[in-house]
Amino acid sequence: MFDAGDPKLQKKLLARTDGGFDKTFECAGPAPAVQSAIGATGYGGTVVLVGVNYDLVPIYTMRVNMREIMIKGSYGYSPDEFDMSIDYIARKALKTERFVDDIVGLEGLQNAFERLDDPKGDAVKIMVKP
Repeated sequence: MFDAGDPKLQKKLLARTDGGFDKTFECAGPAPAVQSAIGATGYGGTVVLVGVNYDLVPIYTMRVNMREIMIKGSYGYSPDEFDMSIDYIARKALKTERFVDDIVGLEGLQNAFERLDDPKGDAVKIMVKP
C-alpha cells in the first residue's frame, strides 16, 4: 500500500513499476493528484484525467514533454453508461459494497466527516442514509 502524502511517492512508484505506469487514471481532481499521476506515468504513457477541478491546475510541461506523455480528458459517463451502471448494480453484477467503508444515519454525520478528514484514518467513502 502507498501513502498519497508520502513526499517520495513518485520515486517509489517509478521504482516499483520499472519506470512508471503505462496508463494512469487520476480520479480525484486536486492539483497534487494530477501532478502525482503525471509523475507516476512512464515514457510514452497516458494520463487520463477523470477527476474534476474547477480551478487551474499547474503541471510540469517539461516532465510531460520529456516522457512524451499523452494527457486525455474523460467526460465521466454518458446517459447510456449511467443507465448501464445502474443496471449492473441492480443485478448485483457490480459489487459496490467493497467501495463503501461505512453507512451512517444523520446522527453519525459529524463523526463520519471527522473520520474522512483524518489523514491517518482508513475511511475513504462513507454513505449517509437518512
